Amino acid sequence: MTARRAAGFLVLLAWAVAVSAAPTDGRWQLAIRGHHTFVFGDQRLSAGLRISWETIIEFRIQDGDFQLGYGVSRWLPGVSSHSVPPGWFLCRLSDGTFLDRTLQLQHTPWVRYPKFPVAGALRDATVVLRPDLQPPGNYLALTYHCESDRPGAEEWFALAARARQEEGRRQDAVTAQQGSHRSAEIKEVRVLPPEGALTLPLQDGWFLQIGDPDTPDRVDYRLQRLPD
Repeated sequence: MTARRAAGFLVLLAWAVAVSAAPTDGRWQLAIRGHHTFVFGDQRLSAGLRISWETIIEFRIQDGDFQLGYGVSRWLPGVSSHSVPPGWFLCRLSDGTFLDRTLQLQHTPWVRYPKFPVAGALRDATVVLRPDLQPPGNYLALTYHCESDRPGAEEWFALAARARQEEGRRQDAVTAQQGSHRSAEIKEVRVLPPEGALTLPLQDGWFLQIGDPDTPDRVDYRLQRLPD
């Protein structure tokens, strides 16, 4: 093979490799955004807060192989009050403390893993993401204060305690009552996605929505290719 033909062959080979790698190679980002409603009570009588959060996972595909990625999680400003019936309860975010699984005192709001590594693999046209999150996974710990002067809220504490037991909520509350005024300081923990391995199509612009703006909990997944 002459030098010119060899050079032409190498150029053609490089072009073929580039074309075959183009659909997957490069930097990718999976944005997981949504909100959770922290509720003290049940569907008939409840107070709480709705708080938004996001988890951003970035990774790279090189020569068709998954490179180690990472994820970051945080809660977002713009907390809103929740009340059933509407207008019966006022709630606000409080500064508090939370004892984590290692018995260390953390200040709330607190995200267990603000940053974590992510392993993965390619399977045909899909990518499998495996966040390194030890059980019970990632979560947001919150402290919030709710109160009401409504005489009809007399069953609020009892209904909240029953709902916590029946639904297994990771929630603790200190309650107080003076006349018709009732107040509660609540510490609560909610899981943040991803809760385990994720398998999704490796397609720029792929999107999945679970819930909508009016549902108590909502999660949006969006995958996009990032510029190098």
